[in-house]
Amino acid sequence: NLDRFIESDVYYYCRPNPWTWLISPDYIDGFYPCPACDRGGKILSKWYMGEYMPNKYYRILDGCSPITNMSTAEDRAALRAKGYRLSDYANYNSVVMLALVKYADMDFSDCVGTGGCGDPDYEVVCNGDKILNDDGEYDIYNFMDIESIKIMGIVDFYGGVFKNCDAIFEHGGYVYVNDDLDNITEWPTMDTWQAMGYKKSTFTLPNGGGGYTSTIC
Repeated sequence: NLDRFIESDVYYYCRPNPWTWLISPDYIDGFYPCPACDRGGKILSKWYMGEYMPNKYYRILDGCSPITNMSTAEDRAALRAKGYRLSDYANYNSVVMLALVKYADMDFSDCVGTGGCGDPDYEVVCNGDKILNDDGEYDIYNFMDIESIKIMGIVDFYGGVFKNCDAIFEHGGYVYVNDDLDNITEWPTMDTWQAMGYKKSTFTLPNGGGGYTSTIC
């Protein structure tokens, strides 16, 4: 019943082309701070990603599936009451960049584990390096035949069962993102997104948001 966090230091990155990430623990001219630590121009020295239990009904714990449904608003409110924020696009980006470097593969779920999908032919691939128990198969859910997989020390980071991501939505194939987590209290509408600080992507998703992503750039 304790909250557990993965602590990460700020790092700096550069993408000289769509297929390359350069990561540095120190600032280098032309590099950008990781998105999780760049909040409105204020550069944080660390960020934390937690496995939490905001209340007894909804939990992200090893080997446990949620026992009820909660809306994003309810989840956000429960976490705010504990001083936390629901993870957002910037947070996921920052973990993914580290994972791409660590696993040296753009399909790092194939390197460490997929979490399964109920089909024995496509379930767990567990070849993680097990450094500090940060990678690979962790436990069994016994829920839809899905395994629990650790990525960068975080259980089910890419949604082995469920995942919420705050402050991002898709409409008409365009993605809208807000990095001001402290001031988000409700989902925007198409009349309010600009006033609420959301930024619209300059590109559209494949098939208007209804298809698979084919390139990472």
